[in-house]
Amino acid sequence: MSSSWSLSSLTSILTSAGVTGSSLASAVAGLVGLSPNAKVKACLQAILANSGNPGVVSDEVKQIAEIANCPAAVMNLLPSFAAATTPIQVVQVVQEIESVMGGSIFG
Repeated sequence: MSSSWSLSSLTSILTSAGVTGSSLASAVAGLVGLSPNAKVKACLQAILANSGNPGVVSDEVKQIAEIANCPAAVMNLLPSFAAATTPIQVVQVVQEIESVMGGSIFG
C-alpha cells in the first residue's frame, strides 16, 4: 500500500469493495490507529498530561523512538526532551513536534 494514499481514498476503496456502516467505521479507525502519526500523537498527549513527571516523559519518548516509520523530523527532536527540565520546556518540545507534524495533536 502506498504511504501517499489519503484516508479519503482508502475509505473510497473500502466502500467500493462493499464495506459500509459500522464495518467501514471500524476499518477506517483501525487504519488510523496503525499510522505512525497516530501513535506519536497518543504519546505526545501522555507527555503533555504528565509534563511535570520526568519518568513518564522519558518512558513516552522511548515509546516514540520505537515507533516503526516514525517521521525523521520527529525523531530528530526527541533528544530535546532530555534537555527539557521544566514542564514548560516539555510543552515547548511538544509544540515543536506538532509543528513538524503539521498540526495540533488534538485535531
